[in-house]
Amino acid sequence: MCEIATIAGLATAAGQTLGKISFANVLSVGSSVLGMFAGQQQDTSARDMATYNAAVANNNRIISERNARDAEARGREEARLQAQKAADLKSRQLATLAGQGVDVNAGTSVDLLADTDDLARQDIATINKNAGREAAQHRALAMNHGAQSGLHQISAANSGGSSGLRTAAGLLDTVGTVASKWYANAG
Repeated sequence: MCEIATIAGLATAAGQTLGKISFANVLSVGSSVLGMFAGQQQDTSARDMATYNAAVANNNRIISERNARDAEARGREEARLQAQKAADLKSRQLATLAGQGVDVNAGTSVDLLADTDDLARQDIATINKNAGREAAQHRALAMNHGAQSGLHQISAANSGGSSGLRTAAGLLDTVGTVASKWYANAG
């Protein structure tokens, strides 16, 4: 029976004390609580966006690397075709010279065939250099996309908590203000 009386006395005292809390104080606490939830929602959205951007940048990195390998493969094929064209030209030159009764192993014939070989090597070197440059450009782009993906991953990992901490600090400040007013009015 004594316990019931004690609980009833506490409830009456709490009701009287709660009556002294102003509506503005209640709204202030409620606003802080809602602000904390909104901050958490913003953190979640920022993290999700950063994670998405990291995935997009990583996909772009993969595409750029594939483009680099494609440029190299196209360069090899173009160089092979150029070598084949040069060999065909040299064969036609030999056949034409031999058909005209010219000695293909001496004099101008040797110089002509040597020039054909030199020009073919230069063409093939140019093709390989251009393919290498294109591949290097794609690889540089792939590296940039990889770095961008890493930055977005860091941003995603760091998202969250900061606005929640600010809001929690604000909530504690509001509760402290309300509590000080409450104790001032209770006394």
